[in-house]
Amino acid sequence: MLRLILGIVAGLVVGVALVWGLQMLGHAIWPLPAGVDTHDPEQVKGLIGKMPVMAVAWVAVAYGLAAFGGASVANIVAQGRLAAGWVAVGVLFAMSVATMFMIPHPFWFVGLTVALYLAAGTGAQALFGKRTA
Repeated sequence: MLRLILGIVAGLVVGVALVWGLQMLGHAIWPLPAGVDTHDPEQVKGLIGKMPVMAVAWVAVAYGLAAFGGASVANIVAQGRLAAGWVAVGVLFAMSVATMFMIPHPFWFVGLTVALYLAAGTGAQALFGKRTA
């Protein structure tokens, strides 16, 4: 049980770190428009519509890569216990859903994000998980 909990926590730490790092990379590639105050919720809500499609898609890719990395670490630390990777994916997904409620995203982004989370969890399970609980 301790390995399961440690795996989930480690997976979440890695997943959150990967989201942060990949999003910082995305901001380096596609800088925010000049004059945007990221502390103003109204400006942030309107930001998605001003960003290039590839910059928005990068966020979904960052979520998927982070979920894969987090789930992989969770599975490895938890020695392949089935729940570890999927719990990490679920929590990371819930965090991204919260972001999507705070900042309106296009419909295609939501669909792509769901598909990438499912692929990430499935891939991590296939590579680093066991088939049974």
